[in-house]
Amino acid sequence: AIPDSATAKTTLRRQIRDRLPPSIPPPVSAAIVNRVRTILTPRQLDGPVSLFAPRSHEVNLLDLLRQHPAGCWLFPRVDDEEIILHPVKDLASLIPGCLKILEPPADSPSVPAQS
Repeated sequence: AIPDSATAKTTLRRQIRDRLPPSIPPPVSAAIVNRVRTILTPRQLDGPVSLFAPRSHEVNLLDLLRQHPAGCWLFPRVDDEEIILHPVKDLASLIPGCLKILEPPADSPSVPAQS
């Protein structure tokens, strides 16, 4: 029998998750941040650039914001099934949201979606 797409997605996600390390060591994240900074020009770092608050098994790119606080950093917030981007200047403003991932509060300004 051919599995339905939801079952196939769940199985694939579980297989990928099982292959991930339980956490990304900080030196790995730091090396990736440094590499991103060499790729992006200062003008690109001014933004807008989308970031996300990582979970333990994801690379932590938040040092980009800390190292370049004047930039326009956009963070996603999940609202039902829609992802909305919000400018963030201060990481302390993020709150636990969908799956306890840090995200901007619902009442923070958002960036209109582009089509």
